[in-house]
Amino acid sequence: GIAADILVILAPMLAIRGVTMSLATSVFVLDKPAWLLWHNLVNLGAMGAAAIATWHLRGDVTAFVEYLSIAQGIEYAGFGLILGLTVRGKAIHAAKHNVLS
Repeated sequence: GIAADILVILAPMLAIRGVTMSLATSVFVLDKPAWLLWHNLVNLGAMGAAAIATWHLRGDVTAFVEYLSIAQGIEYAGFGLILGLTVRGKAIHAAKHNVLS
């Protein structure tokens, strides 16, 4: 049924979201809490873009979920990549300068 289709469509985005949100608390360690606000604003934009695309293309609920999953999956992956690279850069910097010893 449609509920099963929706779960299958959302599964990849939800997997990406799970990994990204486990990294999200690092914004406080990095002293970048505003990044979480920007992430949420971009995420809202992804929702709006999915709704506009669905309306413009005269899609149904399944189309909306597909567009939403793609838009949010990209957003979560981008945010996770930025966080991961930033944390990695800080760790490399700390190791080079013997900050942790």
